Amino acid sequence: MHTRSISPVFLLFATIFNFSFLVTGAPAQASEKTYRVGHIVISQAWAKETPRAARTGAAYFTIANDGPKADYLVSITSPIAQKVSLHAHRMIGNTMGMAPVLGITVPAGQTVTLKQGGRHVMLIGLTKPIKDGDKISLVLSFKHSGSIKIIAVAGLPPGTRNEGHGAKPR
Repeated sequence: MHTRSISPVFLLFATIFNFSFLVTGAPAQASEKTYRVGHIVISQAWAKETPRAARTGAAYFTIANDGPKADYLVSITSPIAQKVSLHAHRMIGNTMGMAPVLGITVPAGQTVTLKQGGRHVMLIGLTKPIKDGDKISLVLSFKHSGSIKIIAVAGLPPGTRNEGHGAKPR
């Protein structure tokens, strides 16, 4: 019976190759954490990664109002941006564009989702690039419920991560 030995170089390469899969994780995904202030519940907070030289970024989340009256998201601040503003995509003339909005109404008993291509948070004058896995601190101020600090995780939006061949989004 003839047996073959495995080359030490091949064994080293295979070990390094397999180890690299262990240390390079999948991109981060929106935080599962929920935050509550008054009748307002914020969930699925995430931010987009930015190129290294980017001066603006974007963040998204879901706001649910389980109270008896509407509330209004008045402002947002963040230590990673010189200015934070709320934006919406709107038709400007014959083209779709972004425009700042003064705030966002969250009707009683309803949910509002800030998302790509819709209402969202613009982080203007970034102090550093946003990288996968970064935790972005945002302070949201509501007209009736007050202020709350949330954390948006930089990476993928909720429900988009594939966990392998044939996996379904969460």
